[in-house]
Amino acid sequence: MRLNTTAKDHAEPSKTIHLMGSSSITEYTGFWSSDSADDILRQLLSELTWRTDCINLFGKRIPIPRLQCWMGEPHCDYKYSGISLAPMPWVPIVARIRDKINTTSGEAFNCVLINHYRNGFDSNGWHADDEKILGESPAIASASFGATRSFQLKPKRKGTDKPSTIYLAHGSLIVMNPGFQEEWLHQIPKEKQITGARLNLTFRYIPPPLSRLEIG
Repeated sequence: MRLNTTAKDHAEPSKTIHLMGSSSITEYTGFWSSDSADDILRQLLSELTWRTDCINLFGKRIPIPRLQCWMGEPHCDYKYSGISLAPMPWVPIVARIRDKINTTSGEAFNCVLINHYRNGFDSNGWHADDEKILGESPAIASASFGATRSFQLKPKRKGTDKPSTIYLAHGSLIVMNPGFQEEWLHQIPKEKQITGARLNLTFRYIPPPLSRLEIG
């Protein structure tokens, strides 16, 4: 869902990376200044409550290699890979991040999955954020604070190009534009040489229940 405002009404330095088909990523390097990003990182680490979740793998419950926190509007229950998440209420710092991203992107993100990668041993395997509850061709924004990590992407179509990499730096933002989740997979691989923590906030939009019924 988009707001009435548009990205060009609130210009930020950006570039659009055009991918196979109609897919694209908009990248904002230095979306937050270094000082602002430092302050945000400190607040997030001190104010958020983290959870360790597990997935079922070969009949066993295996902890995922990262901590996470799910936040959003009251109707924004979310489920992926067998993990069910009920939204925590917005905390002020995350609400401010959301508002800045919504103003710049023109989107109306109303929930966020926050991943805490404690070091380079934490990771997130190949996936697409294409759950049905997110609607058709969702836009998803990804804000990064802390250690720079590799964001790898590859086409869902087998036998195509090898993975490409975008480096997500402290205070940066990317927006995976509509169409990306249908055509591409992405991951945060293990990078054992990295010792610092990284927080990644992926903002999404979940329609209210009545809207979902109207859409069908």
